[in-house]
Amino acid sequence: MKKLSNITIGFFQAIGVVLYCSLVVLIMNNLSQIIPYNDEIIAGLFILILFIISAIITSSLVLAYPIYLYLEKRQTRKAIILVIITTLWLVGFFLGLLGITSYFHAIS
Repeated sequence: MKKLSNITIGFFQAIGVVLYCSLVVLIMNNLSQIIPYNDEIIAGLFILILFIISAIITSSLVLAYPIYLYLEKRQTRKAIILVIITTLWLVGFFLGLLGITSYFHAIS
């Protein structure tokens, strides 16, 4: 099996975070259909629990493999570089999305 580079692994981790965030946005946009009645306590509880679940999922997507590299393989440098590369991919996706939305906002 071919070993993947840190750049490739970071890309896939960042894509996982972007896809998960997209799913959360879809859920939040349809929250009124998920919670049919106007109950602020239930809605607040739902949002808070969703936030905590999101923190766990996204941190697992970004940090699970680097922690494995650090603890099991004793590859501290590779683990740190992987977190940095994943972060850079996420910043790139964010700036790309910002640029695309700014462009379409400017032409409309």
